[in-house]
Amino acid sequence: MDKRLKKQSKKLFIQILAITVSAWLVASAAYAIIRLNSEKVNIEKNGLRTLSKIVYEVNFNSDANMDVRELSMAMTGCLNVVNDGEHKDYNSQIIIRDVSNNENYNLKLVDTTGKIYAKFGYTTDNPDSSDMDYGYIDRNVLEKLIDKEQYQKISEYLNTKRNDEKYYEIICTKFYMSMDSSFIPKELQIVLTEQDNTWYIDDQPVETFELNPETTMKHEIGDFNLSKGPYSCNKMTRNVIPTEFFLNKINDDIIGSLTKEQINQTSNNNIIQLDLFNYVFLAGEVLNYNVYTFSDGDLTDDNVSLYTITDIPLQLQYAKRVNILESCINDLLIGFAVLLGFFSVIAAIIFVMMRKMLKNQLIFEQKRIDVTNAMAHDIKTPLFIIGGYAQSLKENINNEKKYYFADKIIEQTNEVNTLVHNMLNLGKLDSCNIKLNRTDFDLFELIEEICINYVLLPDNKDITVAHMGNNIINADRELIKSAIENLIDNSVKYSAKNSEIKIEVYDRVLTISNNCESITKSDLKQIWQPYVRKDKNHRQDGNGLGLSIVKSILDLHGIEYNTKLKSNIFSITVFFI
Repeated sequence: MDKRLKKQSKKLFIQILAITVSAWLVASAAYAIIRLNSEKVNIEKNGLRTLSKIVYEVNFNSDANMDVRELSMAMTGCLNVVNDGEHKDYNSQIIIRDVSNNENYNLKLVDTTGKIYAKFGYTTDNPDSSDMDYGYIDRNVLEKLIDKEQYQKISEYLNTKRNDEKYYEIICTKFYMSMDSSFIPKELQIVLTEQDNTWYIDDQPVETFELNPETTMKHEIGDFNLSKGPYSCNKMTRNVIPTEFFLNKINDDIIGSLTKEQINQTSNNNIIQLDLFNYVFLAGEVLNYNVYTFSDGDLTDDNVSLYTITDIPLQLQYAKRVNILESCINDLLIGFAVLLGFFSVIAAIIFVMMRKMLKNQLIFEQKRIDVTNAMAHDIKTPLFIIGGYAQSLKENINNEKKYYFADKIIEQTNEVNTLVHNMLNLGKLDSCNIKLNRTDFDLFELIEEICINYVLLPDNKDITVAHMGNNIINADRELIKSAIENLIDNSVKYSAKNSEIKIEVYDRVLTISNNCESITKSDLKQIWQPYVRKDKNHRQDGNGLGLSIVKSILDLHGIEYNTKLKSNIFSITVFFI
């Protein structure tokens, strides 16, 4: 049976594992769809919140009346909204256009493509003090300042992977600052640093690269007399230019890469789907400004420059590229792990329960096989005897032997009939379909009625009955009578010669004891099972079903019972209370 149980358990494990994995995959897929859809909703909410902050920054850094050129100064505030703080957003774009009906229609006044927010520290005239300015770095300007050889060397450093915890970083050690808050690098330095470094003095300089913005950018940014600098970085501030930005991996033209069809998707919502996981948030707002432009004429008599005021609408657009899988991958992994743990626990519980049921089923089947084999053995012997005597009757022997053979046939037929009757009773009791006919009766009176049939016992055996207290019980009288008869039969059959069988009834507790030298303590656990024997090659007289019938009757009533063996005295106690 152990081999069969092991084989069936393995098969059960594989089936439960397959079902568990399938259920986990389905649940994980459903969770992933729900989580990814919720992430799209979060993208739109966060995008609209960021757009409101950008509009506030533009209004805060701009006057109602201003020169169009001054609007670019609001770029620092816009970049500050999306690029500053703990979670920097390098995959966004802000554009402010002039959408008036003049020659500058749809003209870009502000475009953050290729620009990042920066905070650069520098030394002042006082060597013991330092200051910090806020602005942005333009990648187009940076590319014009650095020649190919310098770019290749810097890129090699930044792409180098070291075996220790240190890495290379690019620091702007000298710079100018233009009138529109753009930082113009004059000197770059590759440093070897590590995660814990917060001051420039902690870094290890590796190589310095000199740039010439004074000549290279003369026509690009105008008169350097209108710019601040050059400044040198102080010992504490790390004027870092991000590696991804320098290598041209971030802040590309998101809005310009969209088709008209994709932009039209924003009529229903602000989310544009590029592929399975990549989306773009795109939203905008129209701002109205009274923009003034100075004339090129002479000064007036009042020494006031002439200017014209134009009321123009400005369209502000904010775009952000998001990979929803990357943005919620941690939540997905945690969710998958939780679901896997949940289904694993459920599968383990189901496996343990079903394996227990399987074991009980195999035990039951084995018992049924044993009972069937034992019953076949019990029936085979009487049938063989019946066949032998019947054959003898057929041979015309004398009349005296005919009667003897007929009596033996009747005796063996009765034995087979009793066996079949007991098997039917046991099957009926175990079927759970029997209904109890409960009545109140005196247990002692029932025992006295049964003991009348045991007046004459073989081998000088004797039965004594004692009682005390209240012995009225509520049970099915006929079934209890059958159980007590089987208990007494068992005691008579297995008690020693010239021994006494004691029956005691005290306050609805029945005890039947007898001297029995053929049973051991190890046999007590199995005596209630049908056809159980100490030796597989030898079985006592009787069909071995008596105590099994008793057990079924008592279990059906919910009555407790136990067995005890002490000094060869075997006793069965039944608690009717």
